[in-house]
Amino acid sequence: MNNNYAKPIAISIERAKSIIENIIPNNSPRAFILQSFTLNLIAMSPSYLMTVNNFQPRDISVLTEEDCKLVIKEIKSHNNSETWAVSYMLAEFCQHYGGLLLASDTWKFMSRYLQLIWCIAEREDKHFKKIDTLSVRIRMALGERSSQKKILDFLLGKLLDNKTPFEDLEDLIEFEKVTDHNEASGKETNYNSAKKIGQIRLAYEVVLKDKKYIEKNRRSSDDQSSDSMIKHANLRNIDNLVREIRFQQKNKENNVAHQEYLADENPPSLLDNDFKPTKTVAKSSELQQFDVKTNYLHSRRNSFSFPSNTRVLTLSNYQMLYTKLIELTKSTKRHESHIAKVLVLSLLSGRQIATVVHELSSNKSSRELFIDDGDGGFVLKNTINVVTNRQDYLKRYLCSDSKYFTIPLPHDIASILQFKLELYKQDINNFIRDLKQSLGLPTLSRQHIENGLGFIIKHKIKQPLHADILTGVEVEHCAPLYYTCIDTSSLINTYQSANSLLTSTTYYSTHLDKFMPHVKPAHTIDLSVEPNKSLYLSKPIYSDHLIDLKSHKTYKNVGSEMALNLNTCSKFFKTLANSVHGYNRNLTRDINVNKDTYIDQFNVYSLWMWHIIQIQTGIRPVNQSPGVLNQFNIDKRLYWVSDKANKNAKDQGRLIPISDFLAEALKNYILYLNQFAAIHNQIYLNHPLPYRDILDSKAPLLNVFSYNPKGFIAMSPSRIRSFLGEFFNHKDNWLRHQLRTMLTNTADELMIRALFGHEDADQEIFHPMSSFSINQYKSLGKQLDHVAHQLSLAQVKVKLYG
Repeated sequence: MNNNYAKPIAISIERAKSIIENIIPNNSPRAFILQSFTLNLIAMSPSYLMTVNNFQPRDISVLTEEDCKLVIKEIKSHNNSETWAVSYMLAEFCQHYGGLLLASDTWKFMSRYLQLIWCIAEREDKHFKKIDTLSVRIRMALGERSSQKKILDFLLGKLLDNKTPFEDLEDLIEFEKVTDHNEASGKETNYNSAKKIGQIRLAYEVVLKDKKYIEKNRRSSDDQSSDSMIKHANLRNIDNLVREIRFQQKNKENNVAHQEYLADENPPSLLDNDFKPTKTVAKSSELQQFDVKTNYLHSRRNSFSFPSNTRVLTLSNYQMLYTKLIELTKSTKRHESHIAKVLVLSLLSGRQIATVVHELSSNKSSRELFIDDGDGGFVLKNTINVVTNRQDYLKRYLCSDSKYFTIPLPHDIASILQFKLELYKQDINNFIRDLKQSLGLPTLSRQHIENGLGFIIKHKIKQPLHADILTGVEVEHCAPLYYTCIDTSSLINTYQSANSLLTSTTYYSTHLDKFMPHVKPAHTIDLSVEPNKSLYLSKPIYSDHLIDLKSHKTYKNVGSEMALNLNTCSKFFKTLANSVHGYNRNLTRDINVNKDTYIDQFNVYSLWMWHIIQIQTGIRPVNQSPGVLNQFNIDKRLYWVSDKANKNAKDQGRLIPISDFLAEALKNYILYLNQFAAIHNQIYLNHPLPYRDILDSKAPLLNVFSYNPKGFIAMSPSRIRSFLGEFFNHKDNWLRHQLRTMLTNTADELMIRALFGHEDADQEIFHPMSSFSINQYKSLGKQLDHVAHQLSLAQVKVKLYG
C-alpha cells in the first residue's frame, strides 16, 4: 500500500465492508452486529486516516450488556481470541464504557483506533498479525489495577487533543522514550510498558510511513540448544570411547515442525549398540536387555483382544460393570455414590481415574477436561495438540475449525461436577476391590476401567484412530493425530455407538428390579454370547443415562492445521498445471541459457510432478524423495520408498500403491524427459540433462535446472520453497497432512497407516507373519484416484516445439 496518509484516503463502502469482514470474520459471534457497529464507528472520524464515500453514520447505540457477555463467553469457550481479537476488544470496551454516549471523546478515540486497525488489514500483508496485538493492548488496559492502564489513559487524553495521525505518532514516540527511561532508571516499576507502547507506535509507522515487513528469524530455545549442544557426550568414569551418548540432530533441510519429527521418527539410539561389556558384567547386562525386551513385547501383546488374555475384559464384562456402577450411583451412601460416578466418568471419557479426581478437586473455572457448557450441564472437552499454523494468510483456508471438540455428559452423572470434591486413592481402591467380588471379575483393575472406552471403540467398532482421539491420547504417542483433520460428526457417531454398546444391558435377572423396579429390560441378552451387530444401536435400559448428541453443537472439523480446504488445494494444483501449459506455443531457444523458456517449463513441470507424487503417496518431503525410477513399478502398481531423513538404515522402507492417475503422470513425464533431452542436450553441451542415468536409476527421477551453479540438480524441499516464493508459503509436508485428511474415514485405517508408515510395531501388513493380502492393500490405489478426482486434478500435456 503506497498511499500517502498526509490526507485521509477515500474508499468505497464495499471496500470498507470487505476489510471489516476480515477483521471481524462472519463466523465470529454477533458478527453482523459488530461489523455494522465498527463501520459506523469508523465513519465518526472522517478527517483522520480514511473516509468512507457516500456513507453517513447511523444513529446507533452501544452494544447491550447481554451482547457483550455473549461475545466474550463465545470467544473464551472457543479459545479463539487471536482470530476474533477485534470482536473481543469491542465487547470488553463496551462493557467498560457502555454508559458513555457515542458522541463522547472516548468513543471518538475508538473510532480513530479502528481506522488504524482497518489500514493495517487493508495492506493484506504479514503486518496483519499486529491487529491482535493492537486489540490486546486495549483489552489488557481496561482493568482498574492493570499495569497497562496508563497507556489507555494516555491514548484517551493526549491523542485526542491532536488533529492528525502524524501528531499522534510524535506523541507516542515521546511517551515511549519517557516510559523507557523511567523504567530503566527505576523511577517506575518495570512492566515492559515501553515495549507495549512501541507496538502501537510501530502500527502508526507502518500505516503512515508504509513500512515493509521484516521477517525476524527468532530462534527458539530448542533451536539454540540444538545448535550449541554437544552432539556426543562420553559417559562418566568410562574410558571406552565406544560408550557415548548420541543426540538426535534436527533436520535443517526443510521446515517441518520439530514436534512432528519427534512423533514421526523412530526413537533415537541413546547408547551405541556396538558396546561390548566386560565378562564380569556381560551376563547381567544381557539379562537386563532381555528383561526390557520381554516387558516391551508383553505390553504390546496386551493390546490384542485374545480370548485367553486375562488382562482384557470382554464387552459383556464392561456392560455388566457399567450396570453395577449405575446401581451404585443411586446409593444412599453419598461417598459410595460419588466414587461410583467418578468411575462412570472414567468409563465414559476414557481418562484415568486420577485425572477425573484431579478435575473434581479443582474449581470449575480452572478445569480442562470437564467443562461447564453454560446451560447447567457439562461437556467432555477433547483436545488434539497439533502444530499451530502461524501463516495468517492461510488461516481462512484451513480445513480445520479448531483443535478441540466437546461431547455432552449425562446430567445425573455430571451433577457431581457442580462442586469441588476430594476423594482418596485408598477409598477408590477399596471400592474397586468390592466390585471384583460382587461382579465375579478377579482381574478387574483401575486400568480396565480407564481403558474401557478405548477397548470398545478399537476392538468392537474397529476405529483405532477414533479411539485415540476420543480417549485423549497425546499426539506424541500417536503420529497419525498430527496429520489428521477429521469431521467431528464421525467422532460423535462413533462415541454414540460406543455409548450404546456400553449401556446395553447384560444384567438380566431378578436382581434388576431390586434397585430399579420401574424399569423393564428392553430385550434379553445371553451373557455367554457376545452381542452382535444388531444390538449396537439398541436402546439401553437406563434411558436416563443415554447421551443425546443430536442437538449438540460443535466444530465441523478438528485436528491438523496444515491441511487446506478442498477448493483451495484444487486451485493450487490448477495454478501449477496452468503454469506448465502457459509455456506451450510460447517456447523460445536462446544461446543464453538464462533466457531459455524450455528450461523454465522443465522446472515448472518438475515442480508440478513433485507435488503430484506428494498428494498421491503421502511420502515425507526429504531430500532423497521421491527417489529413482526403479523404485516405481508401474506394471505392478507399487512404489518403494525410504523417506525417513533420520533413519540409520537407508535400505529400510515401505511399499505404497500407485494410483492410475499417478501411473499415467509418470509415463507422461518420462516421455517428456526423452523429448526434452533430445533437444536440450544438443544445444547445451556443458549442461546436459542426465537422461540415460535417470532411466538407469543412477540419477534422481526429479531434477531442476539451477542457474547458480548452472546445471541439473535433484529436487529438494528447499528448492521447492525457492520456486514457490511468495506465491505459496506453507510447511513442506502440508500435502502429507492433506492426503491423510482426505483418506480418513474413507479408507481402511490399517491401510492408511501402512501408506504413511505409521503402523504399530510387529503389526505391519508386510510383516513375515502377516496374513494381509497385498492385493487388498493395492486396492488403496482406487482411493488415491478418488482423491485426485476430488481435487479435480488433470494430467499435464506438454508440447515441445520452437
